[in-house]
Amino acid sequence: MIRIRALTRSFSIIKHEGSLIDFYLNSVPGPGLTPALAEYTELPSTGLFSGFYEAIRDFSIDSFMYINSMGYGIGFGIIALSVGFRLLYSPIILWAQVIALKTKMLAPEMSIYNRDTAALIKSGNTKQLQELKNDFLKLKRSYGIRNDVQFYSLTQAPFLFSFFFTLKNLTNSPENFPSLLSDGFLWFSNLAIPDPYYILPISISICNYLSIKNSTAIPGMYGPLAKNLKYFAFLGIPVSMTMPSAIVLNWFIMSFFQLIINSLVYTKTGRKIIRIPEVLPGSLQDKLSKKLAAQNLKTIDFSKKNN
Repeated sequence: MIRIRALTRSFSIIKHEGSLIDFYLNSVPGPGLTPALAEYTELPSTGLFSGFYEAIRDFSIDSFMYINSMGYGIGFGIIALSVGFRLLYSPIILWAQVIALKTKMLAPEMSIYNRDTAALIKSGNTKQLQELKNDFLKLKRSYGIRNDVQFYSLTQAPFLFSFFFTLKNLTNSPENFPSLLSDGFLWFSNLAIPDPYYILPISISICNYLSIKNSTAIPGMYGPLAKNLKYFAFLGIPVSMTMPSAIVLNWFIMSFFQLIINSLVYTKTGRKIIRIPEVLPGSLQDKLSKKLAAQNLKTIDFSKKNN
């Protein structure tokens, strides 16, 4: 038998099939996590993702065992880690959403920029074209708009996929984690099987529906598709209703956090909380709204008094 050391755990390779290697994690068992050498999982045998996945998997299982040793079930551990990952990335996601909203507020400036850019490209005036690009970049930066923030939010993907595969492999071998069968909540006490009443899958779709409904229009999407996009959230119900409750519980927490973020950015109450103005100060929309307000003020006849 070949022995290898990967991060914090010792592994024994017991078989190889295709591109997957099956491992047993050698760790000290806690209540409900027996037998000691029977924590089963699968992972890709090569590549950078393999090492990252091992790290997230080891951290997740160690956390489950620690929480379990404190007298809490694995269901509580899933909630704790899901919320922890969301809290880690929520500020970045919120930042990216705010930038997306501010970008939409600069739509008139963007339209003028695109028009002038096309004209300068046609005329071949590269010097003025570069000056125009620099000026527009300075304008965006003055409002805190940065293009690289969207990339930062994408770095959560490896965490999400790694945690998903960890839960998937745990629920595929519930006999190695007996607590999965009883440490759920309310109507879904068995975390290794789908929600028997489909409440979690429906709740996920409702959260996604409200998130899309509250969100600003997606750039480049118009017509019936943009209008009915929010209803696409319910297309995921057939998939989530067949997944183990442990995985769907994690998905629900993700959807709920996204709903909170979208509500903060795209509702008037939320904007007041995080102090986002209705229009960007000094922008064309701001100047237009002030001009319209001044015109409306001129039409008011103050000589007439209410009787």
